[in-house]
Amino acid sequence: MRVNFSELQSFVYELGAQVSPSAFHGFVSGRVTCDPLSIDRLQEVSKKWLALSQDWTSEHEDQFTRFILSVLKNIEDPDFIFIPILPEEGIPLSERLNALGEWCGNYVSGFAEGLRKDFRLTDDASEALEDLSSIAKISLEFDENGERDYVELIEYIRVAVQLIYADLNSTTKRLH
Repeated sequence: MRVNFSELQSFVYELGAQVSPSAFHGFVSGRVTCDPLSIDRLQEVSKKWLALSQDWTSEHEDQFTRFILSVLKNIEDPDFIFIPILPEEGIPLSERLNALGEWCGNYVSGFAEGLRKDFRLTDDASEALEDLSSIAKISLEFDENGERDYVELIEYIRVAVQLIYADLNSTTKRLH
């Protein structure tokens, strides 16, 4: 099951969270990339990160569990099907670039929150993480190649996330 931007937007809105779907997906992706949390623990961490004042219903918990399992399945997939959740094509490029920057910044944030003492990255994965941090500061100025550059950035992010995940989790047992 792959969650799209509109579905995640509805879920985040239902929760009363003041974050974008892209920011939330980036944060969760960063957490599951580096930290083998249980679903319950990841829910706790996410509730705190979202600064929710209301309690989650059992329906929210079920939706969240499906979302997390979808994120993890996509990141772990050997066919590299992972893709950041970003606004659809019809949205102006400037808004999509902003969401891309938010996604990367929150991926790095979620990743940093989940660092373990035994944290080690290869040079390639370390460079990919640094690149994601740089992309988070993306300029909203673009030229006639903006669309093409945007698509190339998304492709790079997809590969970078899966490289980092594979680097850290080659022998680690995942969510349970």
